[in-house]
Amino acid sequence: MIKGNNLIREQLEFKAVRNTITLLYKLNCVAPNDWSKPLPTGQPNEVRQV
Repeated sequence: MIKGNNLIREQLEFKAVRNTITLLYKLNCVAPNDWSKPLPTGQPNEVRQV
């Protein structure tokens, strides 16, 4: 069951990143296509986009 929980957590974290990018787009700060694909941060269950 732990693997399932990790998958859900990863999906939620990715969704949070995408929601932030969408908000920045709505504020006319950045375009969604300007961002990289999700990159690992070196920390478990963490991603970033640059």
